[in-house]
Amino acid sequence: MLKRENEKLYFLHQSFQEYFAACHLLKYESANKDAIQEKVWTRVWENTFAILLGFAGEWPDVIKHVLKTALKVDPILTARFLRVAENVDPILLQEFVEIREKVLRDPQSGSFAYKEAAQALAELSQEQTCEVLINLASDKKVPLKSRLVILNKLMERSS
Repeated sequence: MLKRENEKLYFLHQSFQEYFAACHLLKYESANKDAIQEKVWTRVWENTFAILLGFAGEWPDVIKHVLKTALKVDPILTARFLRVAENVDPILLQEFVEIREKVLRDPQSGSFAYKEAAQALAELSQEQTCEVLINLASDKKVPLKSRLVILNKLMERSS
């Protein structure tokens, strides 16, 4: 698991390092909300938090804080975190989906926002979000550009 080279130790694979970093964060830093928030914002810790969320089911406050912080950083990152997290607060999940749906329905959102919202829902990859995307794609009240983006995401997902 470890490799020694010139008086330095290295992990043979980054996954080991991220797993142990996730254990450390959960055990020693999870009470420090500012430290967690700072690490989520830096994005270097993305895989570490994905691992942490996968086994932190007994720490719902930590999960909620990481997810709420991720919501401020990037919806696609948040979707990834929601997909792997244990015991996600259903209200938080519903809020996430509703915000993306609102963006996709808004004619003022624009192409970038449409792509980001559709990608986030596709990334979450749950039955609920797939249903939302299909409903939006078939709703003639949804802006055409948004529906085209949604259809592209649905086609990417199915291939």
